[in-house]
Amino acid sequence: MTPALKTLSSGILLFGHLGLAATVFANSDTSPQAQGAKILDKKPKCIATTLEPITLSVTSKKYPSETKPLESEAFAAVLAQLKQTATEKGAEAILLTQVSNHILSKVKQKKLSQRSTQEMVKTYQLRTQLEAELYQLCEDDKSLSNESAAYDSKGYEIRKSNFEYTFEPIMPKSAAKIAAAKTLPPAIVSLDNGVYGAKLGMSPEELYELLGPASIELPLSAQDFAWGYGRQLWFVFTHQLLSAISTDFSPMNNTGLNLIEYRDGFDGAPWLINGELGYRAPLSQVRQSLGANQARLQGDQLKLSDGNHRLTLNFDTFHQGSEARPESQLTGFSLYQDKTKLALQGKQPGKKALSPLLKQLTPSYSGERPNLQQLQKTYPSMAKLAISNDGEWWLLGNHLQLKFDGDTLHRVRLASGIYPQADDADLAVLCDKMAVPSQKDKLLAQFEQANDEFDSVDIYEKNFSLVAKYDSYDDDATLYELEITYF
Repeated sequence: MTPALKTLSSGILLFGHLGLAATVFANSDTSPQAQGAKILDKKPKCIATTLEPITLSVTSKKYPSETKPLESEAFAAVLAQLKQTATEKGAEAILLTQVSNHILSKVKQKKLSQRSTQEMVKTYQLRTQLEAELYQLCEDDKSLSNESAAYDSKGYEIRKSNFEYTFEPIMPKSAAKIAAAKTLPPAIVSLDNGVYGAKLGMSPEELYELLGPASIELPLSAQDFAWGYGRQLWFVFTHQLLSAISTDFSPMNNTGLNLIEYRDGFDGAPWLINGELGYRAPLSQVRQSLGANQARLQGDQLKLSDGNHRLTLNFDTFHQGSEARPESQLTGFSLYQDKTKLALQGKQPGKKALSPLLKQLTPSYSGERPNLQQLQKTYPSMAKLAISNDGEWWLLGNHLQLKFDGDTLHRVRLASGIYPQADDADLAVLCDKMAVPSQKDKLLAQFEQANDEFDSVDIYEKNFSLVAKYDSYDDDATLYELEITYF
C-alpha cells in the first residue's frame, strides 16, 4: 500500500469510529430481553409505544443517617427495583418524573448485648417514592434528543441554566463544624482567671471568639439570656455582659439537656479548680489545697471571694461502700459577682399564645407557613439549639421544636417538656390544636394510608410525612412524640 493510500485509509477509519460513537445507542441492542430498561438523562427522539406510567414507594429496613439519600445503598436498590419492574412491563426507556426521599427515625428499647440492660436505640429508614414514564423506542431510531429529562439516571434533578459554567455556592459552616475546629483554652477555673479564660463582664462577641459558638442560646428574660456549652457549663448574660458562669445553673430539665449534643472539652467535667482540683476531689483535699483562710465552708459549699468576685464550689455526698464512711466530693462550681445571688433554678422563658401558630402547623394547612424571621419577631423567647445530634433546631415553649431549611419551615416536633417549671398545655392539647389525634386508634382512623408500626405510626401524604410515637403497643396508647416533615 502506498503512503497516500495509507493516509486515506486512516482518515476513513477515523470517520467510521466517530460515526459509531455518535450512534452507539441507535446501533446497540437495547431491548428489554438483552439489557433491560434504562433510565435516560435525555428524552428519546422517536417513541414507538407509550406504556402505562408507574409509581414505586419503598421504605428501607435500615438507613445510615449520615449518608445522603441519593448516594445511599437504599436508594440504589429502589432504582434497581424500578428498572426491573419497567423491564417486566416491556419498556426499553424510563424517564423519571418525580423523585422524593424522606428520612424517618424511631427510638426503640433494645438490648445491645447479653450483659447490658435495655437501652434506647435510634434507627433510621429512608422512604423513597419514584414516578416514571415508560416507553418502547422506534426500531430504526433509538437515539436521544437534546432535551433533558426531569431527573438523571442517578435520581438527581436536572435543572436548566443559562450559564456555561455553574459553581456551587460556599455554604456557611454549621455551628457544630466551627466548634469542632476550635482550639479551647485550658479548662482552669479560678477567681483570678475566670473559667476557660472567660472573665465576668465579657461581651457575647468576646466569649464567642474565645470558646466558639454555644451549643444552645436560651433567653431567660427581657434582659437576661444564657449560653450553654455542652450540657454542663452555662454562661449567663445580663444586659449583654457576662454575669455568671456555672455548672449548677439549671435552666432545663434532663429531657431538654439530652437534646444538646455531648461536647468534648466541656462535658465530662474536664475543668480543674486552680488548675489542680478536679471533679470528685474529696472535700478534705480541696480545703487543704485552698487553705482554711481562703475558703469558707457553708453547708455543702466552699466559698472563695476576692471582694469583687465569688467562686462557690459545690459538693455532694457519696457512699463508697457499706463499711466506708460517706465522703463529700467536688461536683461543680459557680462564679459570679460577689454581691449578686445566682438563681440556680431556671424557669421557662416568657411565652406568647401558640394557638395561631399551631393552626398554621396543621398538616392539612393550605396557606403559607411562617418563616424563621417572622417567628423570631413574633416569639422573641425562642431558644436556638445550635448543636444537636440532628442539626440546628429552634425551641418554642415547653414542647414545640422547629427546624428550618434556610428561612423555610421544614420540620416540626412535639415532644416531652424541656423546662423544669413549665405550666403550659400538655401534648394532647397541642396535638388537638394541630388537628392530629393524640390517641393511636383515632390517628389510624383519620389517615387511611397510615402505617402501624406498633409503638409508632408512620403517615406519608403528598405534602407532608408524619411520625407519631407511643408509650405502648395498645390501640389507645398515649402519644409522647410527634414529628411532621413538610414538603
